[in-house]
Formats: sequence, structure tokens, C-alpha cells
Amino acid sequence: MFARLADSLDPRHDVIDTMDLLVHSAVNFTSAIECGVVLADAEGVLHVVASTSERTSDVEEAELGTEQGPCLDSFRSGQVVETPDVSAAEERWPIFVRVAEEREFCAGYAVPLLLRGQHLGAMNLFFDRTDAVTDRDAAISQALAEFATIGIVQRRALQHHADRAAQLQHALDSRVVIERRRACSRSSAASPSTRRSGCCVSTPAIPVPSSMMWLSASCTTVSPSDFGRCCHLAPATGRGRRCAERTLEFNPVPVS
Repeated sequence: MFARLADSLDPRHDVIDTMDLLVHSAVNFTSAIECGVVLADAEGVLHVVASTSERTSDVEEAELGTEQGPCLDSFRSGQVVETPDVSAAEERWPIFVRVAEEREFCAGYAVPLLLRGQHLGAMNLFFDRTDAVTDRDAAISQALAEFATIGIVQRRALQHHADRAAQLQHALDSRVVIERRRACSRSSAASPSTRRSGCCVSTPAIPVPSSMMWLSASCTTVSPSDFGRCCHLAPATGRGRRCAERTLEFNPVPVS
């Protein structure tokens, strides 16, 4: 039993599997007939996570729904709560007693899952006769609870580290994006050809024919009559000729 529980201390072991092993071990190695476990979530709300039967779950759910019962008292106080005779606790926990007696439970023994002040949950053992808990039952129950508690704490620590690592990675990724945007902004400011809607977009170079490059460099030095020959085009006529002449007249340069 303890060898299997030792395996559950591996932080990669599933918590639900650990709790399932816990409740069945408690029934197999004590005089209890049923067992259930409740665990608190991040907000301190208790939930039933494992039980040996449906009737056990019914009693645990009744405790959580009415916020009364040995399991809740054990969780809140961090102390073992023994109920030698369920019927005698009717004034203290009326609804719990009624539900427990309907399921034929005569006694109970609640053990807190507690480690270094952390209230994680509680384990509730049920018996079919009064005054059934022996010293051996109490010792085994406490040992099982401690094993389970360590497993839960290690699992939560692993999850916490995983969450922190994910947050750090997200922060690093965001930083990379910010630095790239800054680099793009600096590049855009230095070179207008790279500015495109505030983004750094590489614009492919468009090859320019050598004749057009020659025209760009020389068009202001040619006369209107030579415009067509310089461009290797037929002389412009009509509207096209008038546009060309106006372009050349914009910055007239004497031709020798």
C-alpha cells in the first residue's frame, strides 16, 4: 500500500488518481466501510473529489451543501474530528446525521489534509457500528492523509512552476514583438521606401529598363523634337505630344 502511495508522491501523478488510491486504501486497511475526500479549490471552496461509493458521495455533498458536518469542521480547524455515534450529534449537525443514518452509517472519523498551515481538504471515514475507531485505524488514517497531502502539495507546486514558466515565456515573446516593431519604426524613419502603413514591409525592387533610366537622367536636356527619339518611341501626336511638351517646358534647358 505505502509503496503505491510513495509512487503517488511523483508530482506528475494525477491528483484524482492519488485521492482514489487514498480512499480505497483507507477502506482496505482500517475497519471503515466507506471513505470520501474533499479538496479546496483556489478560492477555498470544497469539492468532493473521491469516494468509495455513491452513498458516501451523498453524505459528503450534504455536508458541503449545508456547510455542516465532521468533514467541514476538520477542514476548518485542522484537527481530527471523531464521531463515535452519529445519532448523538443530531443537535450539532442535524442534516448530516439524517443523511448519514439513511445511508446506514453509525460513526465517522474525519482527518484533515494539512501541511505547514495549508488547509487542503479532509478525509472522512464511515463505520457501520458505533465506537468503531481503534488506535490502529487512527494511525493508518493519519499516515494515509499525510502521504496524500504531500502528493497534492508537490503537484500544485509543479503546476505553479509550469504557470510561471508559461507567463515568463509570454512576457519574452511580447518583448520580442515590441523590439521588432521598434526596429521597424527606426528603419521606416531612416528609409522612406520601407514605410508602409507603420509596418516594416520589404518592398521588392522593380527592375527599370536601361532606356527609362537614361530618360530619367537626360529628359531635361533634350529638345521637344528629340523626345520621341530619346525614348525610342514614335513621336507623340495630339494630346500626348502636348503633355510631353508641357513636361519639357517645365524646366527648359538650352540645347546647344
